[in-house]
This record gives sequence, structure tokens and C-alpha cells, in this order.
Amino acid sequence: MLTASHASAAGRATRLAAPLLALALAVAGCSGDDSSGSGDGSGGGTPSGGGSSVQTTAKVRNVTGGRLSKHRRHAVLTQVTSVVDGWWDAAYLSSGGDDQDFPGFTTGAAKLAEGDRQIMTAAALPDGATDPVAVRRSVALDILAVHGRAAGVIATVALGVHTSGDTDRILAVRGLLQLSHDSGAWRVFGYDVTATPRVVGASPQNARPQKKDSDKKKGRS
Repeated sequence: MLTASHASAAGRATRLAAPLLALALAVAGCSGDDSSGSGDGSGGGTPSGGGSSVQTTAKVRNVTGGRLSKHRRHAVLTQVTSVVDGWWDAAYLSSGGDDQDFPGFTTGAAKLAEGDRQIMTAAALPDGATDPVAVRRSVALDILAVHGRAAGVIATVALGVHTSGDTDRILAVRGLLQLSHDSGAWRVFGYDVTATPRVVGASPQNARPQKKDSDKKKGRS
């Protein structure tokens, strides 16, 4: 199973990074959930782009550090889910150019992701795979709230991509994304993502792991 793990000084994008993320964003005075929205921020789905037969299911799983209104939860959920969908559609389900693969990433995170294309894009698909179609799209958010506003987000994401070709396969993309509010929008600045292909009908235990010469751990420049 391929693993790409990059973030800024907080290291791997796990929940253990949340206190450092909260501190950094609180000092910077960042927030980004003022856009309109309604609802309680749990459940629901968003329309997905081309190359998909399912909608994205999205929910707010936890809010820590302080209170966050239903209105703000829904706004953050909508905005962050749109960022995740944009990455999935561009990187795994689109035939666009390489420079389109990481919309919604910070400049530093996009550069790191370029070095992990065999995980973070359709390059993870087996040779000969064609017609990628999403069969699973889910997003769950853990939100850090400071003074009634969303200061940072860790998104747990799962994408399933079905491909045709010589053999029908499923590519399972799972992991965590760290997001902060940057230049007027939520952006990914760190990630911990795996991509595992398997033949349709085969058990996950029998999936052939992809290989990589070495795993890299980098900080955002």
C-alpha cells in the first residue's frame, strides 16, 4: 500500500497534529466560515463532477476547542467538501493537464503532491485501466473552533474509483487532509493518503500493494 505523508512543522496529518494546528491558526487569526449556509452540518451530500456515479456523502464528525453554530458548521462542511471533490475530480477522474491536479491545495502542498503523483493522482491506477468512475465518495470533518469560528479542519476522506480495461479494478483512496483558511478559501496544506488497487471480486487482503522506492517526509516550504 502506497503512503504519502507530508505536512508543515506539525508532521503527519493525524489528529495528534490538531493542537499544533489550532495554535498556529489562532496566532495567525485565521477563520473562514462566514459564507452562507444552513443545516446542522451532519450527513447530507454534494453533487459530484464528471466521472462519478455517486454523490459525495459529507458530515461534521467532531467540533473541538469551542462552540460552532449549526450555520457555521454547514458552511465549513460545504466549502471543505467542495475542495475535496475538486481534488478528486481533477486528479483521479479527469483527463486534464498535470497543472490541474491539485486545485484547493496551497502552493507548498501542491509541490509536495506533485512528487507523490503515483498516490495522489490517477497515476495510481494500474496500467491499462480505463474509464475511471467514482463508486464511493465520503468526507468526515473534525473541526477546531476558536472564538466561535472554524480555525482548522482535518478531513477524513475515502474515494473508490472503478476502472475498466483488461481487468475491472477498484482503486481505494483513503486518508486525512489538513486544511486552513488561506487567501479567502479553505486550502489543503498537509495530507496522509494511501492508494490501494484491487481486482473487482477479490478480497482486500489479496490486493497487490503498489511499491515505492522510499517514503518521504517533508515540510512545507
